Amino acid sequence: VGGELVGTGIGYVISGDISSVLSWRFAFWWLILPSLALAWVVRRLPEPGRGGQSQLRPGARDIRGDNDAATRPPRPASKTAADPAGDDTAVRQVRRAQIEPQPELVLHSDPSRRPIWWAIRYVLRVRTNLVIIVASALGYFYFAGLRSFAIIFATARYGISKPVATLLVVVIGVGALIGVYTGGRVADRLLRRGHIRARIIVPTVCLLVIPAVLAPAYAVTTLAIALPLLTVGAFLLGAPQPPLDAARLDIMPAQLWGRAEGVRTALRTLGEAAAPTLFGYVSQYVFGGPASSGSSSSGGLGGAHGSLSPAAATGLEYTFIVFLITLVIGGLLALLALRTYPRDLATAAASARNIAHGDQKGRRPSPGT
Repeated sequence: VGGELVGTGIGYVISGDISSVLSWRFAFWWLILPSLALAWVVRRLPEPGRGGQSQLRPGARDIRGDNDAATRPPRPASKTAADPAGDDTAVRQVRRAQIEPQPELVLHSDPSRRPIWWAIRYVLRVRTNLVIIVASALGYFYFAGLRSFAIIFATARYGISKPVATLLVVVIGVGALIGVYTGGRVADRLLRRGHIRARIIVPTVCLLVIPAVLAPAYAVTTLAIALPLLTVGAFLLGAPQPPLDAARLDIMPAQLWGRAEGVRTALRTLGEAAAPTLFGYVSQYVFGGPASSGSSSSGGLGGAHGSLSPAAATGLEYTFIVFLITLVIGGLLALLALRTYPRDLATAAASARNIAHGDQKGRRPSPGT
């Protein structure tokens, strides 16, 4: 998640500078270069072992998965089929609390061999997973809309130049990056102390507190007051994602991690893609925002010198505040997950044990061989 933020920030700054010097088309075209480089690198990466049990053995030169039966060394005693999750902290806490799984969702065979539509239905039947997907998508939706108009808003609201506004966005982005690393660490520390729901509690608190921080930040016109509030708000926007990602892995058998991530990514991408259009539409046609408030013959977004009128900032201010409701909804949904998460975690652990037993039974030599 930290890499996502860093990449977004770099692309944001470079694309903004390119669009100022050349045109908005070149701001898209330059992305071809890192994309080709990424494809070249990924093509040469080794394929990892599958099934969530991959690890580099002492003295080994490559990683092998559980399906490499011929070359797999014996597992340590602490990670036998009776305890396939090994020393996973969340699973230990659930077992200590003696939480029962949901029988109708417990798997008894390897789901990776099932059809894709079966996998999608199963992924969406796990209530905690569905709630987390929607809550996470709402968070990404708001972040995508905010970053799309952040520089426009900053130049109009605080009367600063575009380069200064870009620097301001980078500073706020650092707050989000710190939030990413803090949120995961806090949740893990609480989990080790016995709080089973820690990976849900941390995101819930952040999502519900964000509006109280960001709404005043949008309303004030003094940069010295707004900057700390915006940075804290970005911190709270970044903090929920790592615990939510970890929670999604907790409640899903390892053999379905890839397909579950595919479902989440599809919904998240739809939210991110829709955000700029919806934010721009509401700002312009509901609150008289940027595109309708340029106040000179240059038209469009610019005033006499390419700046925005105060009405533009007001339209975006109201838009940013109105769409804070998506974060509130995400936080309220996360409250529902507080009730379902422990049992879904127990269900995933039971499925993992069944799959491991079935896998070992299938490989066991028959009598007389």
